Amino acid sequence: MRKRTFQRRGSAYLLILGVAMLLTVIGVASIFAVRAQREAADMTNDAVKARLYARSGIEVGLQRIATAPAWRTSHGEGTWYSDVALGDGTFTLEAHDLGPEGDLAMSSDGDPVLLIATGYKGDARHKLQVRLEAPPSDEPLTCLGSALHAGGDLEFTTATVSSNGIISGNADANADGGSVNAVVEVVGTATGSTYTPAPTEGVEARTMPEASVFDAYIADGTAIALADIPSGTIEEVVLSPGMNPYGPGQVDADGIYVIDCQGNDVTIRNCRIVGTLVLLNAGAGSEVTGQLNWEPAVTNYPSLLVQGSLTATFSAWEVLNEGEWSVNFNPAHTPYEGQSDSDEDDIFPTILKGLVYVSDDLSVDVNPAFDGSVIVGGAFSASGQAIFNYRSTFYADPPSGFAPCEGTMQVVSGTWAQVVD
Repeated sequence: MRKRTFQRRGSAYLLILGVAMLLTVIGVASIFAVRAQREAADMTNDAVKARLYARSGIEVGLQRIATAPAWRTSHGEGTWYSDVALGDGTFTLEAHDLGPEGDLAMSSDGDPVLLIATGYKGDARHKLQVRLEAPPSDEPLTCLGSALHAGGDLEFTTATVSSNGIISGNADANADGGSVNAVVEVVGTATGSTYTPAPTEGVEARTMPEASVFDAYIADGTAIALADIPSGTIEEVVLSPGMNPYGPGQVDADGIYVIDCQGNDVTIRNCRIVGTLVLLNAGAGSEVTGQLNWEPAVTNYPSLLVQGSLTATFSAWEVLNEGEWSVNFNPAHTPYEGQSDSDEDDIFPTILKGLVYVSDDLSVDVNPAFDGSVIVGGAFSASGQAIFNYRSTFYADPPSGFAPCEGTMQVVSGTWAQVVD
């Protein structure tokens, strides 16, 4: 009996000791759990604060843009603020030009901007970005009120130029040896006596596109590699929303095709184009010549945008003849005035319809015919004969890049994004 009593007392002692140890383990585990929860809560709190500090950095950038007129040059490209104390954390702010210059100090007022802010709290880091753009005005650039407008001089020497609209320039005009049958308006002086009617001098300069005029078309268009264009010459083809004969043949629904000429000359001749062709970094010898029939695929879109200089020597006296080039220029995917066929017996007038913009100089020779509006960033010179038939389509409904930017930069909806790097 005494032995059993001792055994029961020993078993009870072990049971109590085990329970005590279990409670101790549970207690220690609870302490660690509470500590882990507290650390997790601290990390979550730090992450939330880092995100708020990043957002605050963006707001600081927006405030500077709204209140500092020369912010592009005064702050420049890259980091604007670094490790700025805020609350119990910091933030860093960067700004980057999204225009063709890639440098805020050299960019145009209408170029879009990317703001990037990084917030820090403890070990937490949050990086946030947003895109800013200047909203366009409802008013068109005033250069669109002319059949032909040049930002530089107008030279009509040895040329006969006719237009049913205004021919204008933001500098001088010279018609010695030439003949101009159109209303001519210049900011400077007009020399020569062969104007009908007499020119008007001292007018207000017309507003012109910014360097960012190409941006929307580059973003929305389909690229064609220069290497895919034999000898850099677009000829004997149809280029349209339904047909792209180059490279993989990817078509663009709006007919916007972008070619980076990389400083090389590009020639366009003996073809039919229905669309917007964008030539970037065009060589000085780039040319539109021969026989061609050209119009935009979208009514108020440009037909041709050239970053560089251009010569136009196509002839309105000639026709684009399918038989001459053994090409069907109105196939089913690209009808002409609603008509298509499968033969090679048709002819088409040689004309360039729509809005044409050349950022540098434009020279014309032979007897080209334009139907729409021609805008030249540099000087315009003419030899031979040229016709500029004006259409108000683009003034009434200006395409992207041809309406001035209005007001301060604004956040583009849907562009807020966390950056993970």
